[in-house]
Amino acid sequence: MVFFVSLNNIFDKLYKTGGFEQSRNANYRTLKQDREREIPIFGPKYWYGTGASYFAMIYVRF
Repeated sequence: MVFFVSLNNIFDKLYKTGGFEQSRNANYRTLKQDREREIPIFGPKYWYGTGASYFAMIYVRF
């Protein structure tokens, strides 16, 4: 009999990664126009890690 437990991010820390911009013809004028908008069209893309998570498994081998 095997019992397996995995705990991840038990302190519920926020992880943010990535941070690329969408592909476009970037020059100062178009970047300035995009930044002056209330909601930019081409904002950066980020991924956020999940909060606390767990995994438990029990199996019997015979």
